[in-house]
Amino acid sequence: MLSERSRPPSSPSPDALSQLTLPRLGQRLLAKLEDRLPVVIDRRCHPRPDMVYVPLGRTGLRVSVMGLGCGGFSRLGLGTGKTHRQAAGLVRSALALGINLIDTAEAYGTETVVGRALRGVPRESVILSTKKVVDHRRRILTPQDLIASLDRNLQRLGTDYIDIYHLHGVKPDCYAAVADALVPTLETLREAGKIRFLGIT
Repeated sequence: MLSERSRPPSSPSPDALSQLTLPRLGQRLLAKLEDRLPVVIDRRCHPRPDMVYVPLGRTGLRVSVMGLGCGGFSRLGLGTGKTHRQAAGLVRSALALGINLIDTAEAYGTETVVGRALRGVPRESVILSTKKVVDHRRRILTPQDLIASLDRNLQRLGTDYIDIYHLHGVKPDCYAAVADALVPTLETLREAGKIRFLGIT
């Protein structure tokens, strides 16, 4: 955590940040980023013209500079006593604010909520990311287990493809085994149109 002395002069204080509306915050981000990144403001799929969109690495995907993470302690509020309906409402509120990057995982227990929130939302307007733990106590999932697991991801999310599918929490000493055992299967699933891009966390 930065002390007040080490905080960069241009960084607003937490109190100042709490007073910013999203439009004002979006304008500040745009002003800071426009000289550094090929920023796109996408007015076709999102109702908020003040959201900033940037390329996601080399994927060619355009994502909102703010994404919605569906894990952590809160898990969209499910971890603090909120209902599935309230959690889905949070996702829809994020979409209404122009956020188009939704990151969940099987381990978070929020895929079903995300799928519920996305009902009726144009699929191409959302970049959906999810994850699968593939090694447990040094045992790597079989290709058959991975295929079955992905089908369950798709069912919970209510979609026929995932934009970014991550292997979740892979330990460095398992990289080689995962690459040999599962990456060929993931490539096959990508060719089948079930995955657009692969990732590892």
